[in-house]
Amino acid sequence: MRRRDRGLFLAVTVSWLASEVVARALGVRFDASTFTYFWQLLDSEVLRTDLLRAVFYLHAQPPLFNLFVGSVLKLPPEAASIAFTVVYAAMSLGLLLAMAWLLRRNGVPRIVAALACAAFAFHPSFMVYTHWLFYTVPVAVLVALAAVALERHVETGRAVYAHAFAWLAATVMLTRAVYHPLWLVAVLVVVGRIVDRTRFRQLLAASVVPLVVVNLWYAKNLWEIGSYQASSWVGMNLANGWRLPPGDVDALVAARALPAVWRRGPFLGPDAYTDVGYFGPAAVDAGPHHATLDAPYKWDGYPNYNHRDYARISRALLGGAVTLVETHPGAFLARVRRAVRLFATPGPRLLLVTYDATDVRRLTEWCARPVSPRLVAAVILGLLGWGAGVSSGRGPRARRVVVAYAVVTVLWVGVCTSLVEVGENDRMRWEIDPLLVVLLGGAITAIASRLAASARNGKGALHDALADARPAAGDRYPGPRRG
Repeated sequence: MRRRDRGLFLAVTVSWLASEVVARALGVRFDASTFTYFWQLLDSEVLRTDLLRAVFYLHAQPPLFNLFVGSVLKLPPEAASIAFTVVYAAMSLGLLLAMAWLLRRNGVPRIVAALACAAFAFHPSFMVYTHWLFYTVPVAVLVALAAVALERHVETGRAVYAHAFAWLAATVMLTRAVYHPLWLVAVLVVVGRIVDRTRFRQLLAASVVPLVVVNLWYAKNLWEIGSYQASSWVGMNLANGWRLPPGDVDALVAARALPAVWRRGPFLGPDAYTDVGYFGPAAVDAGPHHATLDAPYKWDGYPNYNHRDYARISRALLGGAVTLVETHPGAFLARVRRAVRLFATPGPRLLLVTYDATDVRRLTEWCARPVSPRLVAAVILGLLGWGAGVSSGRGPRARRVVVAYAVVTVLWVGVCTSLVEVGENDRMRWEIDPLLVVLLGGAITAIASRLAASARNGKGALHDALADARPAAGDRYPGPRRG
């Protein structure tokens, strides 16, 4: 941390504290109720009593968020609540400080960086997500810290930062399924065109073991459920959001182009699938045995979406979705357009919290009033184009690497979520919003610098023109002629 930036980090910390005060005034409280019923989390009782085996048999999600929640749940209830609150408060402050660091490394003046972080902290999305037990904030922090580590490695050449970047990227991949190993490969390919050979070799060497660890998790899922993926829900996510005439669905099911389970749809309770061949005795007899794989419901009555038959349902729905992409491309494109619109919609749209969110909703509506999804989409596309130009041009390598990392990550998340997910796309975009803020700050600073340079050049040209028009020294000015 440079000494002259200490004031910036102090200002960011003050903004974070003020944001906490405003959030409290709006009625926002830390909501940890998600561990009882959220689909992404295993049975809380199993997490408390048999954490390691439960996480080992997890296939619906990458393991680290469940491992984190289960570890905290082993504390007494009051201590667990305090631990969740403190950890998320630290992550929210860390996210703002990482943004400030990246903004400065992207050439943004301190005052502009401080204002950008303050605006981000006072947005309702920040207030809601940083007080909500879910992987949204952890992923945003990890993605930003990975950018910091990458910048430090390119700036200093120290191998420790290369290892920090690689393991932070692996942690992201083992927390959020959308970050596939190919994302890290894409980042390394683009960065390799910017940095020197020594630093690139260090990055490659540091990434080998993390990539092996992530792929071992994928291989474990292949052994467990026959799917080489971080999440077994890809097919169910793809089956969601199609708008097809019922007659077309019936005809395709009758022709066996679509599986019979397509009529039911994804993410329903086990009872909805028993008549189409799932959740029968054969499911219990197959494969390894554990409550996370065998129990149709959690202890509190919510469906256990980590049951092995949900993986079978997801594979069947994935085949049906591929068929529909071939037979009904127009319906698929319409689905993607809705996903893109949701991705560009200012959030938070879905407030899955237990406290009274009336005031937060009003603030959200007020903040979103002057901003349309088309404007957000246009800004994102413009920033991607600007970032591509900066990363492929000339300038400090550390800055170009940060911009390239942001462009690849934003493009990866935007494309992958829009192709697969229709629903909470705005929340998925918020995980990369810090990178978009960094790109926006850099673009505005670059435009302002060019305008200032043009103005200086214009003044210089005017000064030279006036100097040429003045009489030479010693020349007598004739003055006006008399009439």
